[in-house]
Amino acid sequence: MAPPQDRLVGVLLGTALGDALGLPAEGLKPHVITRRFGSMDRFHLLGPTGFTSDDTEMTALVGHCLLGHPRDVNACVRAFGWAVRGFVARLPFGIGLATLRASFRLLLGLRRSGVPSAGNGAAMRAAVVGAFFAGDGPRCRDFSDALARVTHTDVRAVEG
Repeated sequence: MAPPQDRLVGVLLGTALGDALGLPAEGLKPHVITRRFGSMDRFHLLGPTGFTSDDTEMTALVGHCLLGHPRDVNACVRAFGWAVRGFVARLPFGIGLATLRASFRLLLGLRRSGVPSAGNGAAMRAAVVGAFFAGDGPRCRDFSDALARVTHTDVRAVEG
């Protein structure tokens, strides 16, 4: 099995590419996507240039926190909370509403930052946790759930 760092690079590259390809179609119905873009096999946002959304940046932040705290879920969650604070302070493009609300809760110093949203933000970051803890299901689940709750508390978002 490849080392965690190599698996993280693969997940981050795949996440960024898929995010950049799909970003212009986010939230659109399939028939609208087909009518507007035809196939989604090239970048469409600003000419031939692709851009990623907050999902890719948040995934990278999770990967960074996992590398810094691979054995301590609480330290990893604290580091991710601080990373989210810095992320929102940069006024990111396309940030989801739940993540924005959770970010402000973190900036205000509230103990519980996650918001009751069933959005997919936490699920978008799950692949990097799975790749990092490949073969260690219990730790993967512990870290994944705890990191999801930083922004989302709805059980559907955490389970996703």
